[in-house]
Amino acid sequence: MRLQNDERESSFKNILIVDDEKFILDIFSQFLGEKGFDIQTASSSNVAKEYLKSNRFDLILSDVHMKNSKFSDFLYFLKTPMSFHESIPIIAVTGVPDAIGVKERLLLSCILEKPFTPDELLVCIKQFID
Repeated sequence: MRLQNDERESSFKNILIVDDEKFILDIFSQFLGEKGFDIQTASSSNVAKEYLKSNRFDLILSDVHMKNSKFSDFLYFLKTPMSFHESIPIIAVTGVPDAIGVKERLLLSCILEKPFTPDELLVCIKQFID
């Protein structure tokens, strides 16, 4: 599915992008911002947790392998039963999908394997927040 440049979201949807590489945060932010999404970036899961205390997000897009962050801990923080964040869809981005455990896979909404195209990213996101 290819979107035209003028096909923007009719209302902003809030996405939290978590990655320890500034370059990746910038690329995702620019691309998704141009598609009409409201973007917040976090350079670690700890920074993301701080944002989650005072902001509501419709989706979280997170790298799996980050320095000083354990993805499984972040995932369990988000998906704790009765958590305010339990229902937020989570898209995991990884170059090594086999490194994601079976229990963690059950908590994820989608796994995007690197490399992927911008259209693949958009299709994955849109299935959860359209």
